[in-house]
Amino acid sequence: MDARELILEMLRDSGRRSPKHPSPGGIDLLLAGPPCQDYSGLNRFKSKHDNRKALVALALTVTEYLQPKYVMIENVVPLLNTTLKPPSDPEESVKHGAHKYVLRCLTGLGYNVRWTIYESANFGAPQIRSRLIYVAARRGLPFPGFIRPTHAYLQKSKKFRVPCQDLDAGAMDEWDINPPGAPHNPLTVRDAIEDLPAFDWKAPQEREEEESENLEERQPDVAVLTCEDASGEESKATALEEQGQPDVYRSHPQNDYQLRLRRSHDDTPVEHITRYFGPLNVERIRLIGRGPGADHRQLPYALQLPGLNDPSNVAAKRANYFPGLYGRVQWDGLFQTVVTQLKPGNKQGRCLHPDQKRVLSVRECARAQGFPDDMKFCSGDDDPTDMYRQIGNAVPVPLSEALARELRRTLLQSELDNKTRSSPASSHRMSE
Repeated sequence: MDARELILEMLRDSGRRSPKHPSPGGIDLLLAGPPCQDYSGLNRFKSKHDNRKALVALALTVTEYLQPKYVMIENVVPLLNTTLKPPSDPEESVKHGAHKYVLRCLTGLGYNVRWTIYESANFGAPQIRSRLIYVAARRGLPFPGFIRPTHAYLQKSKKFRVPCQDLDAGAMDEWDINPPGAPHNPLTVRDAIEDLPAFDWKAPQEREEEESENLEERQPDVAVLTCEDASGEESKATALEEQGQPDVYRSHPQNDYQLRLRRSHDDTPVEHITRYFGPLNVERIRLIGRGPGADHRQLPYALQLPGLNDPSNVAAKRANYFPGLYGRVQWDGLFQTVVTQLKPGNKQGRCLHPDQKRVLSVRECARAQGFPDDMKFCSGDDDPTDMYRQIGNAVPVPLSEALARELRRTLLQSELDNKTRSSPASSHRMSE
């Protein structure tokens, strides 16, 4: 159900008890992750008419109605610097308006608020993904603490300029996201996906003699599939059966991360499939080299992206010809931020497998986010595009678990405080 429809239904039912919806004051925690597309720096096609930006306000409306004990709102870091324009005066603008709006609404509703920026790689996700987190506690309740990093991933110059102290004074401060230290090394792409079955895309126009030569060079456990076959579970299974290639894990779990995600799962990972691309893009992806920094700039002239490698294109030259488009992730590096649309020509285009001739599969992106292998992603017609979108919209599981543990600790502390205050012994001491 659409969130806007849900809140309208809740308001209609507010005069009577409904088993479908919680009553105001009856829940402990409200979690909200409004769509980030309108705030994200990776979105090159923002629209001022995009209604999704209003869902931040909807999350605050739900907070006002339900009055939960605790509220957590998650979004992308650029929300901090989003300017708002009042409808009454479109010429006027409020710097950091979205950030100020969230803080003032929550404090006005009777909550104490704390916000911070967390890097997912510092909590055991093999991915670079910074997230802005607001945590609010109803006044009088214990406040959740900041969670401590468990993995020492350091980013160069990862600093943000954010408003501080008096929101109206325009004061700015530098926020350094790098933690002072942590006990574990960061997880890498190799740690996350090396045990998954290997397969390449077949060249669209590959001649029989070329295919024979390539098969001689190929590792024996790497299957060859057309892009169309690789985009569906059934067609992929049929193609592998014809080749005598089992779609099973390449090895036993090599580390705790793989062991945890495989859990009690059988020998065949689900949704280890890729989305469909046309012949031109398949050929481009297959020809990208395997070395560090490999991307579209290595393509032969006939397959280059129009204008991006043209020295006369001033914008392209200024941007160093857009490194990263059609780029490979590196075995000993981290995944770039997993996005909702896996397209190598997009701003976040470093989405090719480290050494196989294809893009990252649905299951590999799920591994980057920390989802277990037995979790299936819904699609009405088994379209991988829908599965990528669901994965890209999520908060990495390791970061979510770390936040949940701290919230659970705080909720238990709140319950313990209530029991202590209401106990007969406590009442007797107060009377004395």
